[in-house]
Amino acid sequence: MEEEILTYEDIRKVFRKEKEENSLVKVEEDFLKKVSIYLSEKRRLLEEARKEEGKLSREMAEKLELEIKHALSALEKWYNLRERKILDLALVGVKTRNVDLSKLLADERELFEKLVEILREYRERFKNLFQTQPKPKKPHSDKQLVRVIEKIDKFLWTDGNTYGPYEEGEVANLPKEIAQHLIELGKVEEVKVEDEES
Repeated sequence: MEEEILTYEDIRKVFRKEKEENSLVKVEEDFLKKVSIYLSEKRRLLEEARKEEGKLSREMAEKLELEIKHALSALEKWYNLRERKILDLALVGVKTRNVDLSKLLADERELFEKLVEILREYRERFKNLFQTQPKPKKPHSDKQLVRVIEKIDKFLWTDGNTYGPYEEGEVANLPKEIAQHLIELGKVEEVKVEDEES
């Protein structure tokens, strides 16, 4: 059976119908293939007409150029309409899986699935931004608990503060720098505190 040849009027009808409907319009699965054949044939005829001499050939070439131009314009508008409808469909598809995909062409179905995937990923990221509570960090302590093993008189430290005096057996919470210094001098010993989460 001979394949049906697409015409410019067919393209215009498809575009007009798409424009009139709010939802996607069902088109033949091989519509884009037929469009490609149509354009290739018109361009071939145009090249032939340009090679011929005479008024008739020039008029034919002008007519073909105009038809190709109008066909491409109608196809671009048709595509833009379907693109917007597919995006609307994808926005619905993010919320529910009950979406009619029967009117999508194969390439359009792939576009729809990618759009839904991207939109879902973005939506999840947006929701997590407000739902996920950051785990509170344990406050970082710059002090150390020590037990005095040898009496310490009052002393002035490099931070300008005065510390002490401390009696033997006394427990003190000192800045780590001072605690380490006194441990090295044998004046105090570190008091180990069990981590509540361990």
